[in-house]
Amino acid sequence: PSDTTIYTVTCTVGNCVSIVAKDTVKVVPNCKSDYSLVKDKDNFTGALTNLTFNASQTITATNIITSQAIVTYKAAKSVLLMPGFRAASGTIFSASIGGCVNGARIGIISELPLEPQPADKPKMSPTIQNRE
Repeated sequence: PSDTTIYTVTCTVGNCVSIVAKDTVKVVPNCKSDYSLVKDKDNFTGALTNLTFNASQTITATNIITSQAIVTYKAAKSVLLMPGFRAASGTIFSASIGGCVNGARIGIISELPLEPQPADKPKMSPTIQNRE
């Protein structure tokens, strides 16, 4: 699919038909300029969830990641994890500076460990220096 789509599925064995199950297939466009991932609308859950977001500028997130989901955020300029963002225990989440430029992925420039920061402490942000 080229857009996020909800599929319905049933299973038939002989004359027995299962209940209808719904599954959402989320299509993630590669190399958007910016992503804004918000709570409820963009929450990711489940062991079958394995998503990578590549942005040529920034990713801003207030969404929730749960239940063994695997989610990666890569952006060329910044990844902002705002109040409300949560990656629950059991998930695999990573965020890094990298992303893409005009549709082509670029290498990771800097990667920082993600640790909870109290609101009164300054936030860490990557600094990239050109050493010649």
